[in-house]
Amino acid sequence: MTAASTPLERAVERAFADARDVHIAFPDEEAAAQEAVRSESTTRADAVRAAYFTDRFLAPLQRRLAPLLRAEGLTCADCPPAAVAVTRTVTWDELSPYLAAYVWPDPVVTPAGPNGEPGGAPRYSMHICVGLNGLSRLPAIDEQLRFAALLAAFHTEALHDRATAALREVLRDPGFIALGNDDARTLYLRERVGPTVAADPNVRAAICATLARFANDVTVRVDGCAP
Repeated sequence: MTAASTPLERAVERAFADARDVHIAFPDEEAAAQEAVRSESTTRADAVRAAYFTDRFLAPLQRRLAPLLRAEGLTCADCPPAAVAVTRTVTWDELSPYLAAYVWPDPVVTPAGPNGEPGGAPRYSMHICVGLNGLSRLPAIDEQLRFAALLAAFHTEALHDRATAALREVLRDPGFIALGNDDARTLYLRERVGPTVAADPNVRAAICATLARFANDVTVRVDGCAP
């Protein structure tokens, strides 16, 4: 890629870089863009732009571009302003199930030996991921809470550290040790690891700090988080 060489290019490039942490929360745009890239259409570049440049994808760019233009000594008299989102206040109990859903143990797998019997110790792993998560187990998805929880989960180191520790702790539970098959082990982990992380007061404080970092991007404020 050619390095930005003009003030306008520098501002736009920086806006994209600064918005990258927000754009990861929009998997639909990424999937549509990848599908457009795989197409054989002569208008593939237009299709990629259309896939990416939805209103919600553009909004973080617009919020960042104006001050970056000013920093380069530029103004844009007719640039469209970023949409003003309506912010609502939610409780921690409303947000925490979404955070717990993003701390998602993978299916437990016990290797099979030549005779079909267990041939080794069960394997345990976990994802904090856009696609591999427990959101489908929630009764309904609130998009504002999903978006806030995903940004917070991805960008809060304390949550990642606590998730690793919580998995180890649950693996030592007598109730878990007594289970006799991988499906039961998987269910046990998924019912306990994420909620354990979301209930940790240190994680809560760190999540509040991350949400404050993204205050201009998320449309919820958590009651009890410092402004």
